Amino acid sequence: MDFRKGTEADLDAVNSLYWEVTGWLQRTVNYPGWEQGAYPARRDAEAGIRSGTLYVAEMQGKTAGTMILDHTPEPAFADAKWQVPAPDAQVFILRTFAVHPAFQKAGLGRQMLACAEKLAQAQSVRAIRLDVSDKNLPAVRLYKACGYRYIGDADLGLGAYGLTNFLLYEKGL
Repeated sequence: MDFRKGTEADLDAVNSLYWEVTGWLQRTVNYPGWEQGAYPARRDAEAGIRSGTLYVAEMQGKTAGTMILDHTPEPAFADAKWQVPAPDAQVFILRTFAVHPAFQKAGLGRQMLACAEKLAQAQSVRAIRLDVSDKNLPAVRLYKACGYRYIGDADLGLGAYGLTNFLLYEKGL
């Protein structure tokens, strides 16, 4: 697997990955509550590329996964009892973590998280934090298996989309 910062040249492939992931979720079980064409969408990849926070994983010459790692917490994170005291600049927030259906259940998600942790350590980041829908059981299992600790619940204001409860996780580095 090749894990690297996304560039403008990746935009079409990342958008295609988003489209395929959301289509697959809608045909199977939509654990994260993502909507095709709404989230994640091309504009999310564009914003990640502009800000230098979008990362891609390639396997077999294809864009197999993607994530955004930034330093901007959700407002609901302010009340969480994080275990690692650190200013925002020393924390990665993991967002829009997606693995193409053809590469799921092959360990790619674990590899991508390990790469994010190495990147964080190289940049003196002290923790990775994330939110995940309480309905997204496969992601919750992955985060727990990779050493992320449950911190608490949060309402991110997405109730109109049927997403009323998010679990907060953190991994100290």
